[in-house]
Amino acid sequence: MGQMALIREADRPDVGRFLARQPIDNIALASRFAASGRLDPGLGGHLWGYWSHRQLKAVLYDGMTIYPVSDGPAILAAFARHLNAKQAHPAAIVGRRGPTMGLWRLLSDQRPGVWGQPRLLRDHQQVMAIDCRPAIEPATSLEIVGLRQLNVYHQASRLMYIEELEQNPSDLHGAYRDHVASLINRQCALAVIRADQVMFKADIVASADDICQIGGVWLAPPWRGKGWSAPLMAGVVAHCLQRFRRVCLYVNQHNRPALACYRRVGFTLVGECASIVY
Repeated sequence: MGQMALIREADRPDVGRFLARQPIDNIALASRFAASGRLDPGLGGHLWGYWSHRQLKAVLYDGMTIYPVSDGPAILAAFARHLNAKQAHPAAIVGRRGPTMGLWRLLSDQRPGVWGQPRLLRDHQQVMAIDCRPAIEPATSLEIVGLRQLNVYHQASRLMYIEELEQNPSDLHGAYRDHVASLINRQCALAVIRADQVMFKADIVASADDICQIGGVWLAPPWRGKGWSAPLMAGVVAHCLQRFRRVCLYVNQHNRPALACYRRVGFTLVGECASIVY
């Protein structure tokens, strides 16, 4: 019988090795873990481990977003006990499809009034990756966004967020704007900007070791349906491959145009994740 325990500094090597077993699946969590320089990966959350026979068998990031890593009946039961003992409710449960859906179903069975009615349930999100030159010629019009462009980039990021998650980003005390500014400061925001309008954008939302994850991809409505998506995404890949060995992203299964675009660029399917958003 295993047990949950808060990860300690002495556990850092074990956690690093554990997350590295599935580097693409765990990149969001590994990125926070690496960037923070400490065991609390930020955003008000904490990292918990599930230990059995003195070995780390699973990890749970417990914050506004829940990231379960690994599953199995005993592990998911321990995660559920931990989360049900809390007063605060997360904004989302995300991660590899098996652990994420398994944990959500268990929580929903135990407390349907609390966990059983998410605002969005996306249980088949395709994880795709590329580690070679794009299959088509990259667009050369992309630029790394600078802080002087924060206002227009923030507005485009809001429009992307509303379109993707069907609500305005929570921006109490400017938190979302600060997030966008952080991407820009780290040179992780790429865009095509014309006449102070963002026509296309994409962010490097996570990175760990030699892998990065692309997110926040958005093409302004006037540019859609004109054949720009694939060359622009190829440009994003070409830029990222100057800094990383492999580039990954995830896309909703129902988003056929995006799937076709990524396949045309050269991305291949490598896994499946899920998101439950409250």
